[in-house]
Amino acid sequence: MDAGRRLTFGDFSLDLTSQRLWYRDEVAPLTPKAFAVLRRLVEDRGQVVFKEELLRAGWAKTHVSDGVLKVAILEIRRALGDDAAAPSFIETVPRRGYRFIGPRASQAPAAVDPRGAPVGRDRVLAQLADRLASAVGGERQLMFLSGEAGIGKTTVIDALLARAAFEPELTIARGACLEHYGAAEAYLPVLEAFGRLLREPGAERVIRILRSHAPTWLAQLPWVDRESSPAPSLGVTNERMLREMAEALEALSAATPVLLVLEDLHWSDHSTLDLLAMLGRRQESARLLVVGSYRPVDAIVTGHPLRALIQELRVRRQCEDIALPFLREQHVAAYLAQRFGGHAFPSELARAVHQRTDGNPLFMVRVLDELVALRVLEPEDDRWRLRGSVREISHAVPDSLRALVEKQIDRLQPEAQRVLEAASVLGTEFTAGSVAAGLDLDPLAIEDRCDELVRQGQFLCAAMLFLRPDGTQVARYRFIHSLYPHAIAERVPPGWRLRLHQRVGECQRDDPPPERCWPGRL
Repeated sequence: MDAGRRLTFGDFSLDLTSQRLWYRDEVAPLTPKAFAVLRRLVEDRGQVVFKEELLRAGWAKTHVSDGVLKVAILEIRRALGDDAAAPSFIETVPRRGYRFIGPRASQAPAAVDPRGAPVGRDRVLAQLADRLASAVGGERQLMFLSGEAGIGKTTVIDALLARAAFEPELTIARGACLEHYGAAEAYLPVLEAFGRLLREPGAERVIRILRSHAPTWLAQLPWVDRESSPAPSLGVTNERMLREMAEALEALSAATPVLLVLEDLHWSDHSTLDLLAMLGRRQESARLLVVGSYRPVDAIVTGHPLRALIQELRVRRQCEDIALPFLREQHVAAYLAQRFGGHAFPSELARAVHQRTDGNPLFMVRVLDELVALRVLEPEDDRWRLRGSVREISHAVPDSLRALVEKQIDRLQPEAQRVLEAASVLGTEFTAGSVAAGLDLDPLAIEDRCDELVRQGQFLCAAMLFLRPDGTQVARYRFIHSLYPHAIAERVPPGWRLRLHQRVGECQRDDPPPERCWPGRL
């Protein structure tokens, strides 16, 4: 079996090629529908996946009731040995759906070249390796990896941990934040990281240090013998917990260097941010590297204080923030060579995939998965070949990506949704005036709404200004990803789509050609 087609979490693996669930070296019984539901949950780890999305993942356009989903979830729990009352993998979110809370799946094959390094991420990995070496030498380091969903933050972290595993003595702790509704549990990712440490060899040393330096933390970890670790006295303050953990990490690092990974910090509780601030500001020497990942857009939209914290630490030179860039066309070509071996694809394929996905690694993999499923890409005589035209790639919008876009747009205000739906009908690039004509609204109001989306980094970016024949300046916008307008346009009923085209027809005829553009908004 091709290991590059697996999603691995703990002792389980999802074989995406044969659509089978593996437990270590044995196949765990799971029907195709349940497999599709589990795959969707694993891919969206930590996020609530609504019932409608899971039904669409498993039953596509077939109309079924919620009962079949409950049966599939029960089947998945049996295969995983999970308990609904005290889940380790599948958590029920009442009246909403389900959430995967198990170990983060390894998705390194999504962007891995033949050398085992993430495609297009050599420079970032080299930078992280350099900071780890500095931490081993006694200089504490605080690093952040940022980027949109699917950019490859987890893949980079997986690669870093794979390389760090070869260090002769290194304590590695990894935790992640979960999307939540209402108040989040204090220090959740840190508690998860230490909970994992206490289930691994060498836990006795960690317990001794926690008992000595962080007794209030030890009392919150369910894997510790309560008789030997009495509950802390009343009146424990947040300041005390912060001081205890900072000192405990420094004590741990005195014995062996420590690599602490905290993922999805855009969902973090405020106490975790307080701890990061303290770790960054402390002057004491420590063989400690803390790596956190986050999505800037999610932090900006929700007003999360993470961005302000990172900005403050950067000004003080107490952290580094690495924004992962999109992949280039040559990276897509390298991935095609890695995934499909000695393929016979035309050279235009890499360019077409790159243009379709804009270099987002997750989008790239999902689009290629779709092309394989549709047999547009198919093996013949031990070589993969393209069946049909490269143009077919411009129409590929996998269901998983469509659901991802829908989830993102559903979080917007209704007014912003209507603007994006109208804009999607017009194409990848559009003017505020055209959307205003389609919606019969004030162009300035549409421009304000689009500018807000641009500032937040949601869906749109600003394109070039240009002049109408009468000298009027026209604001122009572009969808960040070419997949967005195709996915969003499917939300628009055919009748409304026709009316939109009729309303904006005359407005678009007045727009000057692209050569009249000038870079006033870049």
